[in-house]
Amino acid sequence: MSSELTQIIAADAVNYISSLISLTILVFIICWLYIDYHVDGFRQRMFRIRDKLFDDMKLHGIDYSHPAHVHLRTVLNGYIRMAHRINPWSMLLLAWLEWRDVKQNFSIMREDRSSLMDDLSAEQRRVFEKLIARSQTELVRFMIVSSPILVATVFVPALVYWALRHAVGWLLATLHYPIARMEIIAASRGRPATQ
Repeated sequence: MSSELTQIIAADAVNYISSLISLTILVFIICWLYIDYHVDGFRQRMFRIRDKLFDDMKLHGIDYSHPAHVHLRTVLNGYIRMAHRINPWSMLLLAWLEWRDVKQNFSIMREDRSSLMDDLSAEQRRVFEKLIARSQTELVRFMIVSSPILVATVFVPALVYWALRHAVGWLLATLHYPIARMEIIAASRGRPATQ
């Protein structure tokens, strides 16, 4: 090989390697910032739910020392403190490692939470149940969007698939009559010639 060709190949190799390093650093920074952004957003939503909890306690005349309030406030504070450790992979690992105990622990937790609200009126119970449901919804939402890998490999393709199915359905509905007319023409052309 000529020295000129060797220099071109070396320059291309350096170019490829520097591009690969730059892309790796860019992906790392984006993923890092992406996760931090969603952790901060999750914490802010938990703060809002906790603020609403305090407001609803005052509005519905529930004492701040009530066991249901203390329990829910403690759970929300726990979510806020450990938000940086919550992710779909740790949840899957936890479910897998403790699969036999999950169902039993869930039943116990529901009974315990329900017993904390025994002395509340139906309206006061609804307030707590609504806030619990909202916090759980935010937790699931956070676990879905907090992983850029999960979003890129599962949810974006699923969303594209769903959008394409709806677009094709809309297109078929919109073009129903022209498509039917095209079928009639194709059927007439597709018949075997009579002898």
